[in-house]
Amino acid sequence: MSAPASGVDFQNVHFVVNYDLPTHRGMQDKYLHRMGRFRGVNAINFVTPIDWTMLFEIQNLYNGVVFEVHPLLKTSETINGIRQFLLCGDRHTKVDNFLIDVRELILKTKSVLFVPECDILLFEQRLHSLLEEFNIFDELSKFTRCKSPCVLVTSDIGAMFGYPLEVPLVINYHLPLSTQFYDRRIACCKSDGAVLHFVREYEYDWPKLFYIQSRYNCVLNRIRYDGAADLVEPYVTED
Repeated sequence: MSAPASGVDFQNVHFVVNYDLPTHRGMQDKYLHRMGRFRGVNAINFVTPIDWTMLFEIQNLYNGVVFEVHPLLKTSETINGIRQFLLCGDRHTKVDNFLIDVRELILKTKSVLFVPECDILLFEQRLHSLLEEFNIFDELSKFTRCKSPCVLVTSDIGAMFGYPLEVPLVINYHLPLSTQFYDRRIACCKSDGAVLHFVREYEYDWPKLFYIQSRYNCVLNRIRYDGAADLVEPYVTED
């Protein structure tokens, strides 16, 4: 059926195949109409790179809507009860803007920040400028010995995976191409901790987010910039 189907009553539909999606802002209601207002409807959505943002818009606007990517990689349960969140920027968001947005969150706790290997020095310099006397490390040994709020800036190449970090917070400035690398990153997070993913609009990280949801049996909640600091409790300094 073509686009002029807005006058058709879909209330008794049980299965829908969407070859195209309404991708313009404000068009989510068109999708809702196609789905019969989600009354027990299953659907297959064929998506292009620009459509991924639309699916996340729908998922965050309407409670109970969860999209999965096939083939399914779902595990039996959410890993250690770890909560995962999404922070979205645009294609022009710079490193400084991102760090300002997560500044209060980093100051509250002990965290690991994953960045591209080539950008580690840049992030360290920016963090030292922004956070002044705050403990910022690029060496795992110094980070593990720290008993107060601090941040480890590392990459998939530089991190010593397998060491039981179990920090309250993991921040992904970028998402890895390999699920193996992501498994290693999330293993750094403690039970009931939080993982924050940063993505830009219309980039290829969006498909990875749906794989994360399917693989780890979770829903990525999109948060506002002013709500990032509330993801974790203040870190209790060890004696």
